[in-house]
Amino acid sequence: MPTNYGNIANVIQGPCLLYVDNGTGERNVGLTLGNVEVNLVPKYREQKFHQFGDTPVDHKMTGLDGSIKFDIAETTIDNLILCMPQATLYTDGADQAVGFGARINEGITDKTVKLRIHPINKLAADGSGDDDPLFLDDDYTFWKVASIKDLNITFKPAEEHSFPCELATFIDNSKPTLHNVVLRGDPDIADIDVTPPAVSSIKAEVSDVLTLIPADAAGLADVDGTSVIEVILGEECKSWMAVQKYVTVIKDADKTVVAGAYVHTVVAGVPNTSKITFTPTAPLTAAAAYQVLVGGIQDISGNAMAGITQRKFTVAA
Repeated sequence: MPTNYGNIANVIQGPCLLYVDNGTGERNVGLTLGNVEVNLVPKYREQKFHQFGDTPVDHKMTGLDGSIKFDIAETTIDNLILCMPQATLYTDGADQAVGFGARINEGITDKTVKLRIHPINKLAADGSGDDDPLFLDDDYTFWKVASIKDLNITFKPAEEHSFPCELATFIDNSKPTLHNVVLRGDPDIADIDVTPPAVSSIKAEVSDVLTLIPADAAGLADVDGTSVIEVILGEECKSWMAVQKYVTVIKDADKTVVAGAYVHTVVAGVPNTSKITFTPTAPLTAAAAYQVLVGGIQDISGNAMAGITQRKFTVAA
């Protein structure tokens, strides 16, 4: 549902709960001192062409750096390892110890954990006055984080002892590209799309009627010379991908690419689907064979098609 703006309930206060998961389930980090700070910095490179001198024509994204800073008030051994993931935990019954060593060239990504930041801003409905742990709309979930900063621990008589923690973010390749670093909201929401789009149908006109091009080797015969090509994808896709690079019509005889215009439309439904209509600039050659190649298209969640879908048709003599 759309957000109801002008509502004081939308104003989030500062206190947060932090949850980490190293693959064995979430645990609460406990109390923190002061603020929790999240910093996301997209990185770009300028794209320039000699004809335009030093004037950039675009900025291409090259990465996304992120960091999370907080001070952990509950200075347990488990929390110390969160601040220094290179550490090794030793246990002997109820006894625990943490060791630190210099292991040169050791990678950090296999020591990452999932971090969820849960603002305390909505009370439970039971009237207890406690936080509602099931209200996740304001939560930030970082799929992979690890500390790569200095660990400075101080003991001061006038201050609480704490673990200062600064975590760096890493990409989780198992997530769709649009949220493979961080997601705000329910991390287990059912409609997070991880499925790549697929071609539902490819059609061409026969006697002015759009007709399905079969997937067999023969394809579709007697296609009109003035036919358009219609591609239907099973979910809504990025409209800017309705171009020759992703939907290509090729003449078999000389492998020339057919020029034409592309139009993307969204067909409402559950789910919405994308329709790409290709109209050739000039009539197709009589009795000639053609191929339609569709591949690389991404849905609006950033999932890309797997492989290339190919169809064949022959123009009427």
